[in-house]
Amino acid sequence: MKNSDKKEKILLDAMLEYEVDSPTFRARLGNGHGFSAYPSAQIKASDEQLKVGDKVQVHFSPFDMSKAMIIGKI
Repeated sequence: MKNSDKKEKILLDAMLEYEVDSPTFRARLGNGHGFSAYPSAQIKASDEQLKVGDKVQVHFSPFDMSKAMIIGKI
């Protein structure tokens, strides 16, 4: 596998602070960094309901730490 074929993943735990617009949330990491969080296709397809106050695991791109994809509840 070439280096360019690998996708870097940054997985972190966060808390959903408030809903900006369905299904977008404003979330915060433990260190205080705030960002926009969007549910992944798996979360949308499941019966899991996201709500303010939920602790979630998010996936950041290494190039943009202003938004992340919610990949699951903790």
